[in-house]
Amino acid sequence: PVSVDPFASLRRDLVDNPKPAPDLLELALRGLSAEPHEALMIGDSDADVLAANAAGIRCWAVLGGVGSEDELRAAGPERILPGGMADVPTAWQNNDWS
Repeated sequence: PVSVDPFASLRRDLVDNPKPAPDLLELALRGLSAEPHEALMIGDSDADVLAANAAGIRCWAVLGGVGSEDELRAAGPERILPGGMADVPTAWQNNDWS
């Protein structure tokens, strides 16, 4: 098994099946000794959202990246942040984490 430095970038070459398969996110969870319910994926593509959903991880999608709003919405994120990454701090503070 590959070990994960939690401060390193995760690359698709570390797993056999890249996103939208959950393999990379599952690798990250193992490296962080975390469970899916303890994680939040913030992604900008439908593949990010699909991978998070497959791994059982909550997912927020941000606009301004590679995915269109329609593509992101169809993939099924918990929420879409229209202002992109700039919206994350406020969304984080105002989120109901229950």
